[in-house]
Amino acid sequence: MDLEKIGNIFIFLLIILLPTQLGFHFWPPWTIISGMRVDYFSPTLYLTDVLITLLLLTILVIWVKKQALRDSGVTASWRRAPRTSLAYCVIGLLVLFNVYFSSSPPVSLYKWVKILEMVFLVIFLKKQLEVFRLRNLVILALILVVSYEFVLTFWQFLIQHSVGGWWYFLGERTFFVDTPAIAKTELFNRLVVRPYGTFSHPNVLGGVLAVLLPLLLLIKTKIKKEYLGLALCLGYLTLFLSFSRLSIIAGLASLFVVLLPKIKTRKLRALTVGVFLSIIVVCLLFFVDFGTQKESLAVRFQFNMIALNRFVHFPIVGTGLGTSPLYTLNWQFGPGNYRLTTTNYSLYGQPIHNLYFLLLSETGIVGLALFGWAIYKISKTFLSLSYCPLITLLFLGLFDHYWLTSQQGLLTTSLVIAFVWSASNIESGVK
Repeated sequence: MDLEKIGNIFIFLLIILLPTQLGFHFWPPWTIISGMRVDYFSPTLYLTDVLITLLLLTILVIWVKKQALRDSGVTASWRRAPRTSLAYCVIGLLVLFNVYFSSSPPVSLYKWVKILEMVFLVIFLKKQLEVFRLRNLVILALILVVSYEFVLTFWQFLIQHSVGGWWYFLGERTFFVDTPAIAKTELFNRLVVRPYGTFSHPNVLGGVLAVLLPLLLLIKTKIKKEYLGLALCLGYLTLFLSFSRLSIIAGLASLFVVLLPKIKTRKLRALTVGVFLSIIVVCLLFFVDFGTQKESLAVRFQFNMIALNRFVHFPIVGTGLGTSPLYTLNWQFGPGNYRLTTTNYSLYGQPIHNLYFLLLSETGIVGLALFGWAIYKISKTFLSLSYCPLITLLFLGLFDHYWLTSQQGLLTTSLVIAFVWSASNIESGVK
């Protein structure tokens, strides 16, 4: 078996294991704050990290064998693209100063290493998705992901606790009805536990599905439509079982936008619009606990105010990537010294629940500007259907942080950016 086929196997396994969180946590002194371990600070070696490392080693061997350094024209490209070179220099300086002035330099250094890992993954996946035959591999892996997440999520919902057994090795967290801070919702006047699947929270489960499911329709493949249809049905059932309100609405909106142009007759289009609006109304009536939602929004607003406060004090390069849990641990804000706890869950020691405020506070105006520049560079236009997953991701980033702070979120973001980048190049005729 040649090295390129081995690399494709690593890609296949990586996507299959994307939703898992099996890993080994390390707990050096700087991960313990006020006697409490902070998960977000812990350097963790995930199984998916091992696969990425093996993939990198495989590519390096192939690169050396083909003498890619001499033939790729890397030096010439740097001469032809002074603006790109300048951007790389700015990024390098941002990382250097962000770590040096960080509230916790070890945390920021670890987080930047994770970003570098994902940048490599994006570049490689982008090239692979431009090859038609490899898209079949990606779609097959996504179908398997949707299938086993549906089985586990439905099982958890029925028994109202974690399943255990070998699911533990896929990263399922142990939880029961009386587990502190467990996510619950009210359904038909009954309080039920929201299933987690293999994710750290039902909102992460819902967000990842809302972003990944449209890829089953957007990535051109030879896989039979019957299999794709079944996977979509299972996927959206799982999305509903997550009870993640925003993810459900965003996921359905993305599906609607992708499907509508494919429908030829006016009557069928009108029926599709009617079904979509009906589902949205049902979601609002049966899945939204307005009291809890109001409280959740209030807490997120307080988090955003904290982020703005940190930005005012550290406007250029921020407080250090990954350090926001430090200033949400014991923060008191507003009239009456409002403290960041609620009656049904605690948000102590968690990152800012808004991707953009998070970047603004942790990396300053320079970091947020570079993020916007990166999105611009991979996007020729947002009018193409190919950008639906990325737009969905950016929208959900307004309300949560997991795209940047969790392994599953980072892997999903990498896959989506790689897909959009490859689709952008294909549509614009760039090779």
